[in-house]
Amino acid sequence: MALTPGVWVSIGPTRINEGGLGAIGRIHSIAIHPTTPATMYVGAPRCGIWKTTNGGAAWTPVGDSLPTLALAALAVDPVTPARVYAVLAGAAIYRSEDAAVSWTLVHGDLGTPAGAGVLLIDPTIPSHVYLTGSDGLYRSTDSGANWTRVKTGLVNDVVMDPSNPAILYAGVQNDGVYKTTTGGAAGDSAWTKLSGLPTSGFTRITLGLCRAVPTTIFAGLSGSPFRVFRSTDGARFSLRFTAASSIYNPWMGVDPADPSIVYVLSAQFLRSTDGGASFAPTSGDTHECQKFALDPVTPGVIYLGRDNGFFRSQDRGATWAQTGGGIANVEFYDGALAATDPNLMIGGTQDNGTIRYDGSSTVWNEIQDGDGGTVAIDPTSEQILYAMGQYASSITRSTNGGSSFGGFAAGLPTGSVCFNLQFLVHPTTPTTLLAACTSLWRITSPTGAWTTIFTPPGDSIVRAAVEPSVDLYYAGSGSGKLYAGPGGASWQQVFAHPNSAGFKDLRVDPDNHTIVYATLGGISVGRVYRMARSSAAPTSVSASDITSNLPAGLSANTIAVDRMAPFTVYVGTDRGVFQGVSINQGATWNWSSYNSSLPFPNVVDLEVHPASGVMRAATFGRSAYEVHTDWPIGTLAAAQGRITFLRVHDVGTGWGPPTDFLDVEVVLMLDTLPGRGFGFQLRADSEEAARHAMLDLLRDAFDRNGRVTIDYVKTGLRNGRILRVADLS
Repeated sequence: MALTPGVWVSIGPTRINEGGLGAIGRIHSIAIHPTTPATMYVGAPRCGIWKTTNGGAAWTPVGDSLPTLALAALAVDPVTPARVYAVLAGAAIYRSEDAAVSWTLVHGDLGTPAGAGVLLIDPTIPSHVYLTGSDGLYRSTDSGANWTRVKTGLVNDVVMDPSNPAILYAGVQNDGVYKTTTGGAAGDSAWTKLSGLPTSGFTRITLGLCRAVPTTIFAGLSGSPFRVFRSTDGARFSLRFTAASSIYNPWMGVDPADPSIVYVLSAQFLRSTDGGASFAPTSGDTHECQKFALDPVTPGVIYLGRDNGFFRSQDRGATWAQTGGGIANVEFYDGALAATDPNLMIGGTQDNGTIRYDGSSTVWNEIQDGDGGTVAIDPTSEQILYAMGQYASSITRSTNGGSSFGGFAAGLPTGSVCFNLQFLVHPTTPTTLLAACTSLWRITSPTGAWTTIFTPPGDSIVRAAVEPSVDLYYAGSGSGKLYAGPGGASWQQVFAHPNSAGFKDLRVDPDNHTIVYATLGGISVGRVYRMARSSAAPTSVSASDITSNLPAGLSANTIAVDRMAPFTVYVGTDRGVFQGVSINQGATWNWSSYNSSLPFPNVVDLEVHPASGVMRAATFGRSAYEVHTDWPIGTLAAAQGRITFLRVHDVGTGWGPPTDFLDVEVVLMLDTLPGRGFGFQLRADSEEAARHAMLDLLRDAFDRNGRVTIDYVKTGLRNGRILRVADLS
C-alpha cells in the first residue's frame, strides 16, 4: 500500500496474543442474520459496527460513516435481512437497506437514552420495531421513522412470543414483569403485571423465553441475592433458583429448542440444564461477559460478547473459541514509543493488560495481564519498560523488553488511590521518574523508593513534564494551576486557568524547550494553551489560549508537537484528531480536522517518534493508528515557493539543530515551508558544473523574488538534499 502523508493507518491490535483464546476489545451488541448466521454484526459503545460474512474469519467496519462510534443497539430485519437497524447513543435511529453498506437517519433523537439497548423486530409485521429506553418501551410502526412510548418505567429487557409477536413481556426495574397481547398499542393500559414475583428487594430484571415453548418464560432479578423465577403459562412466576450472592448486570437466554436449558450472563457465563433449578459456570474462561446471542438456525450455538472479545460455542457453552479476531476495538488508556526503536509501541488497556507492538503485523502481544494503564519507555533503551494496573501501587518495571516485570511502587500510596495516574521518565536522566498522585512524586533509582517533592496547597497534581535543557519541572493541577520548580525544588505557581479547568496533558516542545503546550478540561474556550518561558529561575511564563476555532463541545484529551513542521500541533479529542497551525510564529492559530481514514474515535494519547516523526494515536475503543504527517525520511519529494533564505558556507559549519543537522555548502528556505532547510554540496566531481549552475539559478531567483520548484531527498525531519531546481518565474 502506497504511503500518503496525512492519511491514518490502523496498526491494531486486531488480536492480542495473551496465552489463552486470544483477545480483542469489548463487544456488547450482537445481531445475526436470520437464515445465514455466518453473517453477523457486532459493536460496542466506542468501536462502532463491524460485520462478518464468514462466521468471524474476517471482519470489516461498516458503521464508520455514522456520526458517532457510540453504538447502543443493533438488529437485523428477520424478513428482509439486508435491512439493519443501529441505535446510537442519544437514541438516534439509523437504518440500512443494503446490509450496512450505507445508512439513513430515520429518527434523529428519541429523547431518551437507549438504556440497555434491546431492539426487537416483529417477524410478521417487520415495520413494527421495539426499543427499550431509560423511561419506557418504545414502538415504531413505520420501520423506525416515528416512535410511541407504549410502556412507562425503566424497561431493562423485553422478549417477544415468536408464535404471536403481539405478545410481549417487559421487565421493569424495581417493579416487575408486564405482559401485553396487543403489542402495547394502547400504552400502559394494555399491559398486565404478572404475579409471583417479589414486590421489593431487587433492581434490574432480565428475561428469557423459549422459542419452541413460548409460554415458558424466565425472569432474573438483580439483588442480594440474585434470583431466577419461571413461568410455564405466561401468567404466574414461581421461584426456581437463589444465588449465593448478587450478580452484576445479568442477561438471560433460553435454548430455542429446549426450555430446560437456561443461560445467565454476568461476570461469568452460567448454565442450567434443569429448567433453572441450578446453575453452574460453563468450562473455559468466560469472565467479564457483556451480551450473548443464540444462533437462529442451529440450537446449541452461542455467541458471547465479553470485555476481551467475541466468542462462539458450538456445544451450549461447554467450550469456546475466539471469533472476533480482526476487530480493531481495543480500549487504550495510554501509549508509549521507543526512541531507540521506531517500530516499538506499548500500551495500557482496559481489560486487555499491557500490550506490545513490534511493527510486523496488527497482532500485538500481551506483556502484562489484568487491566493496563499508564506506560513509559526509557529513552535510552527499548528494553526498559514501565507499566501499571489501575492504581499507584501497581507500577512495574521491566528490563528485558516486557518478558517479565517487577514491582516499582515502593513508597507510593497503597490501596485504591490515584486511578491511572500519570507517570513519566525524565528525558535526560532516565533513572529518574515522576508520578502525579495528589502530590508530585519522584524516584531516582530502580532500587529506591518514591518520595514526594511537591504538594500544592488545597489541590492535587494530575500531570507533569520536564524541560530538559534547564531541568525545569512542571506540575499541572486538577484545578488548572501550573507550577514550576527548577530541578524539582523551589516551586512557584506560574499559571492559573480562568475557569479552574484541570490539566489533561502537558508537553514540552521538543524543538524549543522554552515552549510548553497543554490541554485542559472544558468544552469551549481555554482547552488548549501555549506557554512561553522567558526565565527559568525564577520561572516566568506567558500563557496564550490557542483554542481559537477548535470546535466547541470536544474534550481536548491529549496534545502532540509535529516534528516535521514548525508551529504545528495536534490535539486528540473524543471525536478524533485536530491539527493546529500558526503562520505567524505562534501569535494566532487555526484548527482543522485531521481525520483522513480515522473514524473519529476517542483519542486518549498522541505520541510522535523523535527520530522518524511518525505520530501514533491510542484510542479508547478503536485500537491504535499511525500517520506520517509528511513524507518520511529517505523519500523523494518536491516543493515550490519563493526563497526566503539562501546561504553558502563551508562543509562542516552545518545548519539546523543538533537533532536535525544539515551539513552542506548551500542552504535555502522557502516561504511555503518555513522552518525547513534544503541544501546540497558544491563538491569537485563530474557534476560540479551542474551544481554551480543550480546555485546561479537560485541566486537569480532569490534576487528577483521569483518562484522555484525543487526536487529533493528528505534527509531529516525538516531537511532535504536538493537534486534538481527549476525556475517557475
